[in-house]
Amino acid sequence: MPEELRSVETNAPGDEGDAMVWGVRFDLLCLGLSGVGVSIVLVAALIWLRCASPVGVIFASVPAAVTLGLAWFKQTHPPGHDSDLLDLWWHGPGFGPEPPTDFMS
Repeated sequence: MPEELRSVETNAPGDEGDAMVWGVRFDLLCLGLSGVGVSIVLVAALIWLRCASPVGVIFASVPAAVTLGLAWFKQTHPPGHDSDLLDLWWHGPGFGPEPPTDFMS
């Protein structure tokens, strides 16, 4: 009667690494490319509707600029920094006792 095979978890480096393309995390690359794709579709729609003006092209480039900026921010800061910054903006600098309002009384 054969014995049951044992399965042991190892610390293989392949399980821990992020997928990288040209030094950029793959999920951030997809985010940036999707923003560029939306901008291209918007410019193509403006050209098809014959209302492509410089203002329209600038308006259509907003999705690319926002997503590439977000991807750059997330790539150059530690993980979770964006959500911590959003929490700081939303809730304030921290929690604790209220600071005194009058210092001289």
